[in-house]
Amino acid sequence: MKGLHKLEGSVDPQLMQKTKIACIGIGGSNQVCESLVRSNLGNLVCLDFDIVDETNIITQGYYQQEVGMPKVVALENRLRKVNPKINYTGVNADLLKMDEDEIHSLFFDADLLLIMTDNFQDRKSTRLN
Repeated sequence: MKGLHKLEGSVDPQLMQKTKIACIGIGGSNQVCESLVRSNLGNLVCLDFDIVDETNIITQGYYQQEVGMPKVVALENRLRKVNPKINYTGVNADLLKMDEDEIHSLFFDADLLLIMTDNFQDRKSTRLN
């Protein structure tokens, strides 16, 4: 990506390129994901079961044309406009309905796990320990 020199001193673009971040719940955190990609993040896994609805336009920064779209797809479309080479995995699923193997395959090698869900059952789930 062009312009990475502007991040010097605050972000190591080479380290970010190698980093994998996993995010559970992307409704209100989609701007965080976008900022990470703008900082040259190389690998992002996002899990969310929700669909964009009209209230999300005001509260979560989605656009009218994204209404009815899975949030993980809407986010991918936005991220690919920033960096078409991002290694992005969007999973349209509910964490509480996933088996241990699915959870492990998505999150075991993440350098950072962001639990950004507004569902307190997900937050207190011990399945991610």
